[in-house]
Amino acid sequence: MRSRAIKDLARYKDCELFSAVAEGLAYIHENANRLADAALILNENQNIRGVRILESIAKEEAAKYLILLDAIRCPRKPDDRFSQHLEKFNQHLAKGLYADACNWRPIHFREIKELIQSECDEYYLDGPNDIDWIFENWIIRQREEAFYVDYVDNEGKHAWLSPKTYEDISLAAPLPRRTPAVVELANDLHLVGFSKPDSLSIVAAIWRPVSIIDETRFQDLRELIHRNLEKLASADVLAKVGSRIEERWPFPLYDLEMREIPTKKSKLKEIQERWYPEL
Repeated sequence: MRSRAIKDLARYKDCELFSAVAEGLAYIHENANRLADAALILNENQNIRGVRILESIAKEEAAKYLILLDAIRCPRKPDDRFSQHLEKFNQHLAKGLYADACNWRPIHFREIKELIQSECDEYYLDGPNDIDWIFENWIIRQREEAFYVDYVDNEGKHAWLSPKTYEDISLAAPLPRRTPAVVELANDLHLVGFSKPDSLSIVAAIWRPVSIIDETRFQDLRELIHRNLEKLASADVLAKVGSRIEERWPFPLYDLEMREIPTKKSKLKEIQERWYPEL
C-alpha cells in the first residue's frame, strides 16, 4: 500500500474523478463530524487539551472537503495546475488556510490572495505596535503547540513550551461550546448533495469555465455559488443552508501557493530598528 497518493487523482478522466472524489468527500464529512462531536464531549468534561487537539484535526479534515471541491472547480489543463493543487490535501498550512478562509469576507479576490500570502510567512512581526516581537507562522505554531511539548529559543532565552500552558488558561475561562465554521460548511455542502458524482459533474460544468481574477468581487462569487446550489438542492434545503454556504464557501483557491515563505529574521529586526512611534 502507498499512502498519500492523492495526486494520482490527476490521472483519472472526469467520470472516474467525480466518482473517486465523491467517495472521499463522504468519508471526510463523516470523519470531521466524529472528531468535532468528540471535541464537544471533551469540552463538556473540561478536557481542554483534548478539545484543542481534536478540534484542530476536525478542522483539517473539513478543510480537505473544500480542497477536493476546489479540485473539481479547477480546470484540468494545464496538467500541473490541477496536480499541484492536489498536493494541498496533505499540507498542514494549506488546510489551515482553507479552514480560516471560511471566516473571511474579502471584497474581491485580490484581498484573499493578499491575506493568504501574509499568512504564509515563516516569521512575522506583531505586538501592541505591530512590530514588537517576531513570531513563527501562526497556523503551524498553534497546531504544534496544541499537540506537542517543545523546547524553544525566544531571542536567546530558552524554555519548555507545553500544551498544559493553554490548558491552564482555558480552565480559567472555559471554551464555549462550538463547532468550527469549516466543519459547519462541510456539513452544509454535504446536505445540499455535493458528495455525489452527479453533483460534482455540475460543479465542474459551472466553475471550470470561470476565470477568477483579482477584480472578481465577493458578490460575483455569491452569485456563482447560488447558481450552483439551485442546480443541486430543493427550495427547503436552500432555505436552511443556502445563505450560510454563500457566505462561507471561499473563492476557488487552486491557483494560490500555500507553502511557507522563507523569511529572514534579520530583515524583520531591521524593520524593528527603523520603527519609531507616530507623533
